[in-house]
Amino acid sequence: MSEKRRKLIHLLKDGPRDIDEIKSTFNVSSRLIVPQIKQLEKQKIIIENDGVFQLSNIGELLIDKMLKIIDINILLEKDKDYWEKRTLNSLPPQMYEKIGDLKNNYLYEYNINNVLEIPPPFYPHLVKTNHYFMLLPYFHPNVIRETLNITKNGTKTILLTTPKVVRRIKKEFREDLTKLINSPNLEIRILDEKTKPPALFITDDLILIGFATEEGVWDDRELISQDEKALNWTQELFIYYKHMSTPLSGI
Repeated sequence: MSEKRRKLIHLLKDGPRDIDEIKSTFNVSSRLIVPQIKQLEKQKIIIENDGVFQLSNIGELLIDKMLKIIDINILLEKDKDYWEKRTLNSLPPQMYEKIGDLKNNYLYEYNINNVLEIPPPFYPHLVKTNHYFMLLPYFHPNVIRETLNITKNGTKTILLTTPKVVRRIKKEFREDLTKLINSPNLEIRILDEKTKPPALFITDDLILIGFATEEGVWDDRELISQDEKALNWTQELFIYYKHMSTPLSGI
């Protein structure tokens, strides 16, 4: 479906429009927009009544599904090489169905000099956030250090991770882990190793997401977004996994 038709469907989802309103909204001539309208009429998605266009009954029934499919298509086409190598099997059906909510993102790629650092675009949002939610399915030393820093500064934080990651932290950062467990600003919860979730890092106004490859490898690319729908999607997914977790009882 063309970009013009997608935009027209979005417009009519909010209510009927006459041809002048449609042309004014998109700043186009009749010559450019009428063929798009005709295509949607032919597909029974929109209807015309006394010069006013609106979604048909079929269009109303299909619109939510259609928009989700359109959004997913935009997401996948944007970074096709990334998505064709990701595993999404651990996502619950309701989140998988609306993964197109992540369409307004950009792909951050680490380089050999910063692969163990907090991504520079993410860091300013991390240090000023009031709430920080993490799902950490792999060991990352700088995440542990930064979590200790922000909880000291009063940021309310929830960390979901796996027994394997906790064992690694205990081995290499036992003193820091003890401080984290004793922090009044941090809640640590444990997920079963078999869950295999994505990595989620959620501040008040920005999210960072990493999906493992089909081989289970965490590579050097992650998604960053400040889009409201992407934030809501990621927060909902975090809550889903939080409900599957149990509190860390001690070390």
